[in-house]
Amino acid sequence: MTHIATAADGRPVPWIESFGNEHDIVARLGMLAPRPEQWGIRIDGPRYERHGAWGHMLNEHYLREIERCQKRGRRPGGDGTAAPYERVAGSVEEADQAPRLFGYINGGIPD
Repeated sequence: MTHIATAADGRPVPWIESFGNEHDIVARLGMLAPRPEQWGIRIDGPRYERHGAWGHMLNEHYLREIERCQKRGRRPGGDGTAAPYERVAGSVEEADQAPRLFGYINGGIPD
């Protein structure tokens, strides 16, 4: 298993992905902050942004749109893309890799 971060007590953190809506004020203060290096903001793992989207509530503003774009009947896992999100420039990992989170759709087990 790949570990891309370490907890404060030295334990490895197995996976981190960050998702943010373009107009989510909380995401704009952290993972989508402009000029993060200037403010000392460092976000581990791949980051994904949904352009033109508002809101911070998980079910209403994030999960419903992921399900709408990714769920294909009862088949486990997503459709292999990052839709409705796009990889944020400068993120870790390959640019066209689908988020690992989407592999859990319909009881799937990601690689």
